[in-house]
Amino acid sequence: MQARILPSVAIAVAVGGVAALGAGLGACAAGSGAPKPQAPQPAREVVRGDWDDVEAAIWTAAGRMEIAVEQIEWGQDVLRATLRTVQSEPVTVVARRLGAAETGRIEVEAQFGRFPEPDSRARRLVELIGRRLGQLEGVGAAPVR
Repeated sequence: MQARILPSVAIAVAVGGVAALGAGLGACAAGSGAPKPQAPQPAREVVRGDWDDVEAAIWTAAGRMEIAVEQIEWGQDVLRATLRTVQSEPVTVVARRLGAAETGRIEVEAQFGRFPEPDSRARRLVELIGRRLGQLEGVGAAPVR
């Protein structure tokens, strides 16, 4: 004797299985309590320095990393620099003046490539810009070391 499965029973089992799977996935996504992954961010640091020295600091840091400065755009409290690596990879540096001019606090961020991926080169570039701003803070000129 051969067992027969009625088509209506097979459809009901299949639909029930898909519904149970969907409910299980929904519960995992909605109530798992796991932290949401954060979107990648450019390298960012708040440094001290004179706002007028930001461009010079970018030029110095770019030279140390063998990156060409293509364009620098000044805004009221924002500077955006477009740079390019020797492999023709785009680099963006954004500096923002935080608070009043007297505070000397500047947020510097850098991003290599078109997407904000964590990158040790971006962290190094931000570090070099911050170091140079520190060397130039409160003085007219300082040797590049």
